[in-house]
Amino acid sequence: MRNNKKDYSALIIIILLTAMILTFLWVINWAYGGKISKNNVPESIVMSTINVNSLSMHNENNNEQEITQIIPETTTQIKIKKKKKYKTAYIKANDLNLRKKPNVKSKSIKRLFYGKKIKFIVINKKWSKIKVDNKVGYVQMKYITTKKIKSKIHTSIPHYKLCSFMDYRCITNTSSRQYKLQKKAYTGSYGIRQVDGRYCIAVGSYYTEKIGTYIDLILKNGTVIPCILADCKANKDTDGKNQKTADGSLIEFVVDTPKLSKKVRIRGDVAYSTKAWNSKIVKIKIHKNK
Repeated sequence: MRNNKKDYSALIIIILLTAMILTFLWVINWAYGGKISKNNVPESIVMSTINVNSLSMHNENNNEQEITQIIPETTTQIKIKKKKKYKTAYIKANDLNLRKKPNVKSKSIKRLFYGKKIKFIVINKKWSKIKVDNKVGYVQMKYITTKKIKSKIHTSIPHYKLCSFMDYRCITNTSSRQYKLQKKAYTGSYGIRQVDGRYCIAVGSYYTEKIGTYIDLILKNGTVIPCILADCKANKDTDGKNQKTADGSLIEFVVDTPKLSKKVRIRGDVAYSTKAWNSKIVKIKIHKNK
């Protein structure tokens, strides 16, 4: 009889202790904002529940009690952001602003032109983050393409003396493509005629005869002059390879003569328009998609 009383007393004590532990754990869980899990419970606290129905009483030897513990399974979901990899793309617009922030009112860091190779990651449906020429900025997605823009690069540049110029008013044939292009053009930087930020030039037929073709002049100092073919030099006025004229001019710029600097007019060389251009042309890049 005494053994039975001790057994029931022990059972009551276990139930009371269990209730106290559960109450204590509930308070801790509340204090953690309901986010407590096995991973953030201190080691000194054993998170468990006792299933009273599973208690079986044994009166063998020292009346040991068999207790089944059920540890609740909790899952903590952790979102791991994968680092986006930059992909290769090309600019398919001219005079495009590389902006400091993904906003059309943000400051422009650099001007980009058709065919420029870049690295990009998508920010959202409208904007992309790009790396170009050691600069990082943003452009709208509609102005880039992952399709490779075809071009031909001429690296065998003949020795030349200067980059001459002709006044746009000399283009008088109103039915010609040259004349129609000048209707779109405007007098821009350094008094040179421009279309979409590209400088109007004339070259020999060796390079191209298609008016409107995009051409990049790459200088020895790394400067790239974005151009557009506004006229083609007649074969009779160029050398045997149809590259340069008799006066040693490789590139002829189409200009608004009164707007040229005095130095350019005196020397007859557009390379004196700015210090950045006072370097030899080492490559001529002809874009094929235009």
